Amino acid sequence: MSIRQNILDNLRLDLLTIDGTGSYTNTISNAFKTFKEIEQLTKSDFDACYVGAGQAVKASYGDGLSKWELPVAGIIYFKTITDSTNQGLLEIKAETIIEDLEILDETWALTLASLDVDSEKSVEEVEIVSIAPYINLGLADTGIVYFEIKITYYR
Repeated sequence: MSIRQNILDNLRLDLLTIDGTGSYTNTISNAFKTFKEIEQLTKSDFDACYVGAGQAVKASYGDGLSKWELPVAGIIYFKTITDSTNQGLLEIKAETIIEDLEILDETWALTLASLDVDSEKSVEEVEIVSIAPYINLGLADTGIVYFEIKITYYR
């Protein structure tokens, strides 16, 4: 399996560790390997995530190794109860998901660094570069949090 596929698989598994225990507020129950439109999801699919890799860019060369930067886009799909009293429930849930992502961001580099026992292939850095909640989807109880990660690895 390629290091890129290992990275994506491990990101999905790591997102599933957001399980409502410890420091986490939310529970992500499903991790999709393909992008899903919000309308494709059933009630039992929520809360869920998707991560997909973009185009890797070779950042530098040397010693027979290449340093790569891999952009990864992610989505967390979530539901709340219908906010009939206009309390901002979608906004509140989106913010707690962002907090959970920030907690996970602190451990990603450690988790992904151990992907490949071959010392010539390793993840050097994992960094969340942007997070944006989208809560105005025209659905009273559904929103998404979009995030982008930059992963630097050697190969």
